[in-house]
Amino acid sequence: MTNTPQLQRVTRIRGELALSPNITRAVEEFFENTELAKTGKLYTTAQLVVDQGDYHRHCYDRQISELERSMALKRMASQILRIGPPLRLYEEPVMGRLQFSVHPDDRQSLTDFREYLAEIGGIEPVPADDMLYLELSTGALAKNAAIRREQRDETLDKLASKLRHPAAAARLTATNLRVVTKDMTRRLTVKPDAVQ
Repeated sequence: MTNTPQLQRVTRIRGELALSPNITRAVEEFFENTELAKTGKLYTTAQLVVDQGDYHRHCYDRQISELERSMALKRMASQILRIGPPLRLYEEPVMGRLQFSVHPDDRQSLTDFREYLAEIGGIEPVPADDMLYLELSTGALAKNAAIRREQRDETLDKLASKLRHPAAAARLTATNLRVVTKDMTRRLTVKPDAVQ
């Protein structure tokens, strides 16, 4: 018996951060059409996926409230996270990701956030890394593949250079960590006897 792919309505719970203008300016060099880029927020790679019906029936209200209270007690929203290497770029048909690590001294907030999500439990395991990513609208990228590669390589090189320079790296930051949700459809793999 093989597993069967199934579309399921889910709610994704993740952390969102505001990024510094320095990151925005650097990343906009990826794009030909910056109006379509939508680069205003960073997200945590640690994400919780729960059943959308359960979420909207308020089955997770207590857990989310406890998570937000714990974050407030630790003042996680006011912590400034310094962006660090490695940089990874994932390009997909509609939306890509530029993934960052954070400075080791700033990582504890992301670890705590991931552990809170893992305690809640969901449909899928919470990813075990403590990184941030920027969503990139691939519609804003150059249509010509050679130009797109050139822009990507130049921008990644410039970001890497800034991250190595102490004064420049200190200005590449994110802050205001908060919980956000998004309803979506996710392709999940389920066992045949679980298909209804």
